[in-house]
Amino acid sequence: MKHLTLLKKLFEEHNTPFPTPTELSTINQPTLATLLCDTTHTNNHPSHKSSSHTISTILKEIKTEIKLAENTTNIRTALSVNYSILIKSHILKTQKAILLLHSSTLSFYRKISGLCVREAKRAFSRTSRVNPLLKGKKLTKEISLYHRKTDKTEKDSKKKIEKEQIEKKKKDFEQKESERQSRKLNFLLTQTELFSHFIMHKKKEGFVYEKDSKEGGVSDTKDRLEGVNNSTDKQDPLSNSTNEQQGFNETTNEQHPFINSIN
Repeated sequence: MKHLTLLKKLFEEHNTPFPTPTELSTINQPTLATLLCDTTHTNNHPSHKSSSHTISTILKEIKTEIKLAENTTNIRTALSVNYSILIKSHILKTQKAILLLHSSTLSFYRKISGLCVREAKRAFSRTSRVNPLLKGKKLTKEISLYHRKTDKTEKDSKKKIEKEQIEKKKKDFEQKESERQSRKLNFLLTQTELFSHFIMHKKKEGFVYEKDSKEGGVSDTKDRLEGVNNSTDKQDPLSNSTNEQQGFNETTNEQHPFINSIN
């Protein structure tokens, strides 16, 4: 910056306009020498070579200073552009949002204040008049709530009754099924026992008949058959069969307590 100030002073002394940064970057040594010749003579510089050397160094320093100045200006312009973009894009949006929020809050507070004023006037008014609109709204609310409650209770009671009926039907069906199975089992038991008793009785009769035929011969068998016929004539065959069946039933009942419990 010192060299730039010196150049400015030189241009002011020669009454010439100060060049722009681009012109300064393209400046040559002879032009600068012509500008600085007076200063070199007045300051008593030693030789021409030394003066040319100083001029070249001054030129280099001036160019570096110009580049730094250009970089700073570029940075400043970039920052200003970025700041302007931010201001245009974000700040306007935030300002609009803030204004909307402020207006909405104000309108809300105005509504609340109006309602408060109206209710206060109604409370402090001397005449005890009833507002039909408010009373009608209140009544409709209460009626709707009552209907909802009653509908809910009716639905719950219907569901409970239906569940109880279904459970009762299930229990009745299970009970009937168990009774049917027990009857079936009893029938099968009685049939098997009757069949076994009948077969055993037949086997015993056949065994006795064979034994008698072997020991007594034909005469004894004839006498015995006659005796049997006489006894059958005296006794009723139906009564004998009924007596045998009663005895069989008594034995089966004694043998099977499960059948007695069912009967």
